[in-house]
Amino acid sequence: MPRKDPISGCMVLTLPEFLAKEAEREGKGRNGADIMADIFAELDADSAKQAEEYRSKPALALAEILRQALEDFEAWVREQEYAACENRPFTEPRPPFPLACRAVLQAEVSQSMGGCSGKLVAECVCEDNLVRIATLTFARWGGSRIEPPDGESRLEWSEPRTP
Repeated sequence: MPRKDPISGCMVLTLPEFLAKEAEREGKGRNGADIMADIFAELDADSAKQAEEYRSKPALALAEILRQALEDFEAWVREQEYAACENRPFTEPRPPFPLACRAVLQAEVSQSMGGCSGKLVAECVCEDNLVRIATLTFARWGGSRIEPPDGESRLEWSEPRTP
């Protein structure tokens, strides 16, 4: 049963109601479950395509890793500044910063109706000219009219080795 959203004033349906209405609108004798199966098949195809793009174009993987490495570096700088203000020693080492991606070792992407998640494992050459394996895990979900898109990610580095 459609309801009016008190904030936006729009009519709202639950997902099963929406799919039933779409099936009715199509008029091809399909039901909501058939449409849902088609949607998930498209999401799976998109996930496979995106994972293959990461594997075939290391620059895309490097861009994702760089985005997180920059956030980690900014957090490191903030912590260093807080320690200086509090007159306490700061001994945490600076996080590695990648300059190039040699190869994408693993790329997994999973999409859902609300967003996507994934894992990238890549061999990177860092600014100290050492090779490290970067493991980036991420989850992103779309926003709404009220909230912006959100997400979380974590970047982990292996022990360095010479190139």
